[in-house]
Amino acid sequence: MKRRVEVSTHSRLHFGLTSLGHDADRPQFGGIGAMVAAPGVELEITAADQFQATGLLSDRVITFADSIADHLQLSTLPQICINVRAASREHTGLGVGTQLGLAVAAGIAEAMGFPWRDPVRLAQLTRRGRRSAIGTYGFLLGGFIVDAGHFANEPLGSLAYRGEFPAEWRFVLITSSNLPGRAGLEETRTIANLPAVPTAVTAELEHLTQSELIPTLEAREFSKFCEALYQYGCLAGKCFAPAQGGIFSSPETARLIAWLRAEGITGVGQSSWGPTVFALLPDQTFAEQLRAALLATPEFRGYETLIAPPANTGARIQVTD
Repeated sequence: MKRRVEVSTHSRLHFGLTSLGHDADRPQFGGIGAMVAAPGVELEITAADQFQATGLLSDRVITFADSIADHLQLSTLPQICINVRAASREHTGLGVGTQLGLAVAAGIAEAMGFPWRDPVRLAQLTRRGRRSAIGTYGFLLGGFIVDAGHFANEPLGSLAYRGEFPAEWRFVLITSSNLPGRAGLEETRTIANLPAVPTAVTAELEHLTQSELIPTLEAREFSKFCEALYQYGCLAGKCFAPAQGGIFSSPETARLIAWLRAEGITGVGQSSWGPTVFALLPDQTFAEQLRAALLATPEFRGYETLIAPPANTGARIQVTD
């Protein structure tokens, strides 16, 4: 390899699934989500005498590289060094594992000179997207993503819609360092034990998406989009209440969201299993005011707070000789 490859991804917010446990005649999972410009993953790939993984999350990089080599039927891993320069901690609801895996796959593909800009191929290379396709499409395209779900024999859900956020809107990401998320085998077992989402609930979630969220996003109607987003998250969260103990993942998360709503911030919710809570604000000034208010409130001073612009583009990949 004679080139240097740099990959920078965004982060994924997941607003909730639409379907779970229906019969085999209907697509499963689905849902909606969005990409935000921070915190993201950054890695670089350079030539080496043998395969190396350095920097953050190196064990995860090796796992993804092994999966990619197995899928491509490579007898040995390529002679490259993958150095992860930036990545937030995993299992906080920001899709770090998926973005890391897709960045490794895209970076190795660019380094070795084979095509990769296909969502199904990326999912197969990394063994991601078995439930939600939002992180995969978001990696490639950015924006607001609607995943139509997939059948059991399909590797990835189909893309039903992709929209763009107004550039001035801001997501404030609020994460407790003391609350765990769910992932891996624990997540798989939890979902397997959940009751089926009633078809009427799936229909209501899909109606909210098609009749409220998409039109208000396209019309840039901030307040209406925020309220619809909150309603969607609450309805989707009820489907996971048997595992979470309520609409949200913990009493602490529920209190934070109630406080945000009481402050007049309506576009709030939990991303995936949490613990990250998102709050959508109309611009940077309002976002900074919220961050200051959180810091001034003793109950929430220990939370990590990050202001993230929406990401309307896919991952950035730079190749130099």
